[in-house]
Amino acid sequence: SDEEFRGEDSSEDESGDDDGGPADEKKARKRPRMSVAEKPGGKKASAKAARAASGEPKRPLNAYMLFSLARRAAVKEEEPSLTLGEIGKQLGARYRELSAEERAHWQQQADADKERYGRELDAFKSKGGVTLSEQSRKGKGGKPAARRAPPNVAKQKLHAKEAERSDLLKRIARHDKTLSKLEKKMREVEGSVAGMEADAAVKAGRGAQTSQPEQQAQDKAEQQVEQKAAVEEGGEAEAHTEAEEKTEEEVEEAAKAASTGEEMGATA
Repeated sequence: SDEEFRGEDSSEDESGDDDGGPADEKKARKRPRMSVAEKPGGKKASAKAARAASGEPKRPLNAYMLFSLARRAAVKEEEPSLTLGEIGKQLGARYRELSAEERAHWQQQADADKERYGRELDAFKSKGGVTLSEQSRKGKGGKPAARRAPPNVAKQKLHAKEAERSDLLKRIARHDKTLSKLEKKMREVEGSVAGMEADAAVKAGRGAQTSQPEQQAQDKAEQQVEQKAAVEEGGEAEAHTEAEEKTEEEVEEAAKAASTGEEMGATA
C-alpha cells in the first residue's frame, strides 16, 4: 500500500529532494525491506502507530517515490520472481529512461504533495501538535536533551594567540632580513667613503710636497725684486746728493764772480 512505501521513519530532509536522483533510488530500494521488517510491536511499527495516533500528517514523497509507488505493482506483475531489491533496480532503471516531460509530470505531483504536507503540518502544529522527530530531540520525561558542551573558549583563544605569534615571528624574520641587507649596504657605503677620504688625503699630501719648491722660488724672486728696488733707490739718492753738492758749488762760484766784478768797478 501507499502507507507501506511512504517511509514514515525517513527524515524530513528527504521531502525536499524532488529531483529523484540516484540517492532516492537507493533509499527506495531499502524501504521495502524496512517495511517488511516492521513487525507488530517493533520499533518502526510503534513509531508509525504513534504518528497515526497523534494525527501527525504523512510526509511528502519526491518524484521518484511517487513513480515507484505507481509502477511497482506493474513490475511485480510482469516479473513475479524478482526480489524486492531487484524490483527497486527495475524501477530505478525505468525512471532514468523517462523523458523530460514525463519527469516533469511526476515532479508536479511531488510539488503538490509537498504543499499538502505543509498545510497539514501547519494545522497540526496550530493545535499544539508535536511531531515525532521533535519529540525525539528531547530527553526522557519531555525534558530538553542535554546540550552539547560549549566550545573551549580558552583553547580557541590559545590557538588564535599561537597563530598571531607565528605570524608575528614571520614578520620579524622578514624585517630582520631587510635590516641585515641595510646594514650590509651601510658598511659598503662607509667603506667607500673611507676610501674616498684616504684618496683625498693622499692627493692633498702630494700637492703640498709639489708646492713647497714653488713657494721657495717665489720667495726668492720677491727677495730679488726687493733688493733691486733698494739698489735703485740708493742710486737715486746718491745722484740727488751729487746734484745738490754741484748746485752749491755753482752758487758759490757765481757769488765769488759777482764780488770780484763789484770790486773792479769800484776801483775804476
